[in-house]
Amino acid sequence: MSLNASAFDYAMSCLDDDAPPYFVLLPETNLGSVYRGDTIILPIWEARDQRGVLIPLESATVWFTAKVDLSDADTDPPTIQRSTGVGGAIVVDAALGLYQITINPSATQNLEGNTTFIFDVQVRTLTPITATVKRGILTVVEDVTRTSA
Repeated sequence: MSLNASAFDYAMSCLDDDAPPYFVLLPETNLGSVYRGDTIILPIWEARDQRGVLIPLESATVWFTAKVDLSDADTDPPTIQRSTGVGGAIVVDAALGLYQITINPSATQNLEGNTTFIFDVQVRTLTPITATVKRGILTVVEDVTRTSA
């Protein structure tokens, strides 16, 4: 169903130009630098949508994806993916929307040079609602030891 021109004009005239936007981009989280080949345990985060509304995680799936280039497919190396479905993402407290991501050493062990990843976290609930709840950057820096301890 589409609005006719007069209905659209009326709706636009009702907008409050001083009102904040309904959807606001999530702030970018800078996780800093970690060493290649280390286990990376990210902080416990709270799942909130772009409006700041808490997303309970009962029966939800949490995905963490980190890429060097956003145009890469989710399966292209050196993309890092962790989820509650395949491992590396856990729900700490479902009612409070708390979750945590762990990145295994093998995900970064073979990187050549310092590598900056762009990441996001998406949540899919049973309703089904899919929401991006976190985004940011993580830099993996070279270290001396290349063998797994």
